[in-house]
Amino acid sequence: MNPTYNFTGKVAFVTGASFGMGLATARAFAESGAAVASPTSTKQPSTQPRRISPTQAIGSSP
Repeated sequence: MNPTYNFTGKVAFVTGASFGMGLATARAFAESGAAVASPTSTKQPSTQPRRISPTQAIGSSP
């Protein structure tokens, strides 16, 4: 965890989190304790949100 920033208990909504700067931003928030939410570009609507752990946000694929 980054000692400078503590986002524990906060939610970061990050657009473009699938690659590039958006992914780096999502990872930084997750490493700082935030839950990260990101919209998807699929055309199929989701009936329920999916929870992603900081470990998943930091490098593993869903």
